[in-house]
Amino acid sequence: MKQLSTRTIAIIALVAVAILAIGVFAIQDYAKVPTPVVENGEGQENQGENTTEQAFVTDVNMNVENWQMKETEFFTIKFPEEWYFLESKVITNNQDFNIDKYADIGLFTEGKYLFTSVSEGVESEPIPLQNDEVIISFRGTPTSNSGTPQDSMDSKIGKQSANGYECAQDSIKQLPLRGNCFFTTDYDEQIHTYYVITEEISLAITARTTADTMIDEDIIEKIVDSIKIQ
Repeated sequence: MKQLSTRTIAIIALVAVAILAIGVFAIQDYAKVPTPVVENGEGQENQGENTTEQAFVTDVNMNVENWQMKETEFFTIKFPEEWYFLESKVITNNQDFNIDKYADIGLFTEGKYLFTSVSEGVESEPIPLQNDEVIISFRGTPTSNSGTPQDSMDSKIGKQSANGYECAQDSIKQLPLRGNCFFTTDYDEQIHTYYVITEEISLAITARTTADTMIDEDIIEKIVDSIKIQ
């Protein structure tokens, strides 16, 4: 066999080194290219959930015996175990309701209350309740402000009826007296106000929902019926 010359071997070695160097540079350049990020199905699904409207519990246990009970300074009340009682001010099925932002809601029980956002001192348009959201607020006043319990009931129902609300007093005239008023706002919010009046306290309980809510009115009535004024 003919042996390769020293010159030929040197040329072959140089070519091999050149090919190896080209391969190394190619690998380094590839490594510098960022790997594209591909969102998997789970990530896309979660992103969609963040942009969808919050779901509220509407299908509750209707057995009042299984409900939660809350005792306040002036009354005790029962409400669905699936809902929330926020700082003795609000019962709601929205656990994220901003009670600090709407701390004055009790002052507007019995009437319109605009859920608004404020930016740099400028009040914005009302933020409507979300579908199937329910917010129940309370307001108590001394019955003696009007006179007798019946005077208090007549005053409340008379005032609300004059505003165009649908109002009625229960036929049973034993204490506590009970009555209710209802109206729909011009921004499609339904307002149900119930009155429970004793010799000492006239309590107003207002439930706010959207006009097309899935909340059963019986739930609200059972909550009101459970109230016992101290």
